[in-house]
Amino acid sequence: MNPRPRLLFLSRRLPYPPDGASMPSYLLLRLFGGAFDVTALCFERPGAAPAASHDARELAGLATIEVFAVPQRHSSLRYLWDHLRSAALRRVYKTYLYQSRAFERRLADVLSSTPIDIVSVDGLDLVRYLPACGDIPIVCVHHDIQSAALARRACSEKNEWRSAYLRHQAGLMEDAEREWCGRVALNIVQSEADRRLVERIAPCSRVIVMTSGDSGTDWQVRTNELLATFLTVANVDPSDSLSEIETVRTAHAS
Repeated sequence: MNPRPRLLFLSRRLPYPPDGASMPSYLLLRLFGGAFDVTALCFERPGAAPAASHDARELAGLATIEVFAVPQRHSSLRYLWDHLRSAALRRVYKTYLYQSRAFERRLADVLSSTPIDIVSVDGLDLVRYLPACGDIPIVCVHHDIQSAALARRACSEKNEWRSAYLRHQAGLMEDAEREWCGRVALNIVQSEADRRLVERIAPCSRVIVMTSGDSGTDWQVRTNELLATFLTVANVDPSDSLSEIETVRTAHAS
């Protein structure tokens, strides 16, 4: 049997327990575990750092998982510094929110020591780490289109200064989306409306729709298609892995 392809999973939050915000990433991680050897580098869930080790162990059968602190959540000075840097350097705020030396060092270690076939990144919150992946194919899983989400927040914000700042961040986020949605190998979105947004922002981008609300036969068909797409992006013949994938999926379902 050929060794399984290796996937690096980068996430802005540990996808466990699987709730509304984490469900798409959790489902993907379960899917990947049947076909890839997965290394997952995840940031802590908001307010859940004490349980991070336990939660990571719950996913141990799917991937080798490491959890990292979000520095800003442990320092009010860092919170202010991140916003100041974003405003001064005109880079989207999330670039600095998830800046972590520990995460950066571990990512470099993994990329230098392990032949990674494909990278799955949890949205563009982690955009600062994408250049380190070099020529490895990247799949970006968008939970929403963040520039549009920020613009909606700006419209509903009653404070004029805060509304203006959110509009500014929406523009910076759209700049990042314009650059990276077209550069990654594949974008996965949650709806046709999101697909249209990505294609408007980055017309050359490759986009498919995958919703976590699918169920039953439709869900199995869609996940088979999605997994085949990931394997193809990783330059692996999907037919080589189908029987093993089905065996692992059945085991996880039982």
